[in-house]
Amino acid sequence: MVLFFWILGGLPQKGVFVPLPNPEINSITLISETIDIRKAKLFTEETNDLRTPCRFIVHLNHRLSKDDRDVLERNGLKVESYLPNSAFLVKGLPEKARDLLANGIINWFGSYKPDYKLDPVLLDKTEETKVEIMLFPGVELEEVTNALETMGVNIISAEDNEWNGKIIAYVKPLDFLKAASLDGVRWIEPFYEPVLHNNQAQWIIQTWKDDNRRIWDKGLHGEGIIGSTCDSGINTDHVMFKDSSIQITTWGDYPNHRKIIAYKPTTGSVSFGDVGGIISFHGTHTGCTVAGDDSYWGQSSPYDGMAPKSRLYFMDFDGYEYGFTADYRSMYNQPYLGNQAGRAKFSSNSWGDRGGGYTSHSWESDQFMWQHPEFLLLFSAGNSGGAIGSPATAKNMVTVGATHNGEAATMPADFSSIGPTADGRVKPEVMAPGVGVISANGGTADSYKPLDGTSMSCPVIAGAAALITQYFREGWYPGGVKNPSDSLEPSAALLKAALIVSTETDYSQMPIPNSKIGWGRPDLDSVLYFAGDSQKLFVFDESEGLSTGDYVSFETSVKTSGWPLRVALVWTDAPPELSAEAKLVNDLDLEVIDPSGKIYRGNNFSDNYSVQQGDPDSKNVVEMVRIKKPAAGVWSVRIKATEAPEGPQPYALLITGDIENHNVDLKSTGTKIDDSSGPSPNGALDPGETVLFQPEITNIGDFTASGIEATLSTSEKKITIESDKASYGNLGYGESSYGDGFTVTASSEMQANTVVPFRLDVIANDGGYVCVLEYPVTISVGVSEKLPDPFMSVELTADAFNKDALSVRLSLPESVPLHLDMFDQSGRLVRTLVSESYAGPGVRDFQFKMVDSRGRSLSNGVYFFHLTTGNHSLVCKLVRIK
Repeated sequence: MVLFFWILGGLPQKGVFVPLPNPEINSITLISETIDIRKAKLFTEETNDLRTPCRFIVHLNHRLSKDDRDVLERNGLKVESYLPNSAFLVKGLPEKARDLLANGIINWFGSYKPDYKLDPVLLDKTEETKVEIMLFPGVELEEVTNALETMGVNIISAEDNEWNGKIIAYVKPLDFLKAASLDGVRWIEPFYEPVLHNNQAQWIIQTWKDDNRRIWDKGLHGEGIIGSTCDSGINTDHVMFKDSSIQITTWGDYPNHRKIIAYKPTTGSVSFGDVGGIISFHGTHTGCTVAGDDSYWGQSSPYDGMAPKSRLYFMDFDGYEYGFTADYRSMYNQPYLGNQAGRAKFSSNSWGDRGGGYTSHSWESDQFMWQHPEFLLLFSAGNSGGAIGSPATAKNMVTVGATHNGEAATMPADFSSIGPTADGRVKPEVMAPGVGVISANGGTADSYKPLDGTSMSCPVIAGAAALITQYFREGWYPGGVKNPSDSLEPSAALLKAALIVSTETDYSQMPIPNSKIGWGRPDLDSVLYFAGDSQKLFVFDESEGLSTGDYVSFETSVKTSGWPLRVALVWTDAPPELSAEAKLVNDLDLEVIDPSGKIYRGNNFSDNYSVQQGDPDSKNVVEMVRIKKPAAGVWSVRIKATEAPEGPQPYALLITGDIENHNVDLKSTGTKIDDSSGPSPNGALDPGETVLFQPEITNIGDFTASGIEATLSTSEKKITIESDKASYGNLGYGESSYGDGFTVTASSEMQANTVVPFRLDVIANDGGYVCVLEYPVTISVGVSEKLPDPFMSVELTADAFNKDALSVRLSLPESVPLHLDMFDQSGRLVRTLVSESYAGPGVRDFQFKMVDSRGRSLSNGVYFFHLTTGNHSLVCKLVRIK
């Protein structure tokens, strides 16, 4: 499904391209080792056992796609994951891979060694170490724990869930490789204890204008939005949360509570409520920053949350190690599923470990978002001032760093952890105030206190995500006014794109993208379009996605250079194999082309703005182009799937600027066949007949398609196309044309009622628009000129709606003007099918797609066909059943 809306139009044109060869294709790059397949041993050189199922690596000599996965799985090899470059980790019989190698389907297969499954940090350990052991899906947990205990491993906990098993244990250095040698073990890493990442933020993220809260002024306060925070607890009696009729004193669902729809523990060890001490009522503070609202009690403190009318599905982990589940997906899943009040759109988390690196918890976070692409995870970057810790290193979530507050928000906080990640990705993505943030004091019923930390900045951005969600759900886009019929449920990728494209970049000597500030500090007013604004908004939230070699192209007109042009491409990527060095799996690339043909590729920046050319980005799931003063004229935006081994890959595209998007949308709306020069003229294609075939094209977009040229083809071998090129001229909104026509001959050997699939490749606007249209045509029975009846008639074939096409046969006793209209049951004109000033006598066959005048598919129901010829008319009824 495509979710698409526009300010002034804008449909993508889809095509294919040949990605450039990967120069690193012969190298499988893992964290622990780079395997050169030209030198590495084959599996068969290391063992003769090819009949014991196990996990091993297969390599192919090209960029990978879903088709490659399908081939492997059809041949008995289960694909576990992608490994860069051009490799898969599979499970199955090695002899199957040997056969594929012999047939040239793969070009190498080799062992997946135990040391590949170890975090390299463990190699420096000299004492027994607390570790996390992650299993592959479907592996029997008890089987692995028994094997580990036989080695003398001290198991602390073993958790099995709907995804995979997770074990926390103490392991001696000499046993690391032994544990990793178990085929069911996926990854072993050190255990890092999670820690907490301890008024003016409202206007800072809304407009960056002192005391200007325009988003609230427009009526967007988070109404109808449910989010989640996972933290140390909440004082439910604080005025920012308290409900006069529903008290929350224990765990449970509270769907009618004004502020907290659920209050749930993460584990059985957690105690209800928030706590002070070193925890400092952390959860009450962060929860209030997202959704706090004291106006219910007639109070008007300036410390309401960013989305004060939103509600929370709260997860309580007490603030200590025992509150965290072994697999973090268990903590994400509860708010995602929600309750009678609804489900959470996002989860804000102000905690993480200090270990750095991409851990199993980063993987769990990426995997959860991959499976639930509408759900956004947000994590604080950390307060170490050094490398960002897990799980904030995950690629799909939004990682938030901290700035100073108020007008000093142009300076990052010294304590805010920084990127990039070990594989070179931009982190954090965005910044928000995290110094002196005043919010609810959980030790009281109605007072407030300031706290510092990225813990405070993360809920600021979560509240911003709530406001963006409300904007799209309530249908403010595309018209800039609230319109429920325009409601759109944004994907997590679209929310992330909106946050990133909106950012202010006014950080001294820190041009974006930057390891300290990421893409900058969000300013929602610079991305959310309201009626009357000069800066427009265009979004395309694509859930079907692109496969390797696919591309889509958009056109937009820049009216003036008064506003910067900002283009963001964001996608929620498949989780990587933990042993892989690079964490990107599906690689999309963004190109923006100016009116003179200059190309700007994503993430090639200098001094906060894009520079020409540059290399495609192969690390990040965010690609940005920013043009400070874009030239007026037509710009093209192209998204290319360079490699998508776990594809097709969905994505979100967002564009802002003084723009007007081109909406050319050509549809196939019928056919006309001229066989008047043949022996049996009946307006149809008969066996042995040569005709002028005229496929009709209609432009249902609101921008003119100019210079339309089309090429006709078919897979039917008994059809000869003698002239395959035709011109259609220019088509404005609602205009149709049959074009010059194509000379087509059907073999005399063709059987009547055979459906011929004609394909029309169309190009317009000097190559800026391309599309493929389909026209199924049924071979006629070869009706003679003798009329079956002295009166005119309308006949619908027995299978009138085969393949969504309507077949109509008209019998005319004489030369007359001909008009055929289609009406629905209410009497509304759906479409004019035929309108000719002169139609000769005889039988005429027509085929039409079952669409209305705008090209929209017709729903089930009763339809009437009204034929008029001069002074006569007939009506025929037909029921559409899909």
